[in-house]
Amino acid sequence: MTHEMATRLVNDLFFYMDASDWDNVAKYFHDDIKYERPGYDSIMPIFGKNAVMEFFKGPRIVKLGTHTTDLVIYENNNIVCLGGFKGISKENKPLQARYADYYKIQDDLIIHRVSYFC
Repeated sequence: MTHEMATRLVNDLFFYMDASDWDNVAKYFHDDIKYERPGYDSIMPIFGKNAVMEFFKGPRIVKLGTHTTDLVIYENNNIVCLGGFKGISKENKPLQARYADYYKIQDDLIIHRVSYFC
């Protein structure tokens, strides 16, 4: 994978997330993915593509929104992405946050994702 490919992976992933196109989002995840993010301690970490996709369709609080990407760093199958998010929760409350994501890549798919928010 090149830096350009890593940048495209992140931007395409967020494009499909923002469109709630879960079939295409799933195409970026390895079957054995491990996913970690704050705010869901009772169910984290999540293991496996099917479980991660169920999280996006269920417990995730986001109803709709848009990710922006400010920086993508790629080295040795590791991606770090910094950006922002604006949207609306499933309770129709405004959401806005800065984020930092870490991705471990295996076979050109995300096998580990860690999200941080501020």
